[in-house]
Amino acid sequence: LSADMEYRKERGVGFARMTATEVMVGEIDGASLLQEYCKHCPNAVLGRDMEGRPVMYRRFHVGTCLSDLVKSGVSLENIARYNAWVLEGVLESMGQKGQW
Repeated sequence: LSADMEYRKERGVGFARMTATEVMVGEIDGASLLQEYCKHCPNAVLGRDMEGRPVMYRRFHVGTCLSDLVKSGVSLENIARYNAWVLEGVLESMGQKGQW
């Protein structure tokens, strides 16, 4: 847990108030990086099921080529940041506060 908190502090990861384009940082603008990421790994929160849990669609499978994504300008750091942002948003919408 302390290593995770240190990682977040070092990288300025405070996702709660960030937009998807703000999460994507790099040589080109965040909107372009996000568009490129979504071409390779489409994803969306589609709504909620009958019990109120978020329903999320993510296409990430054996045919997903991360090296092509990195060649297009999306760094592995951005891939990790974006996925953490998505998951934290889903957890926040569920009222998850942690279990420690």
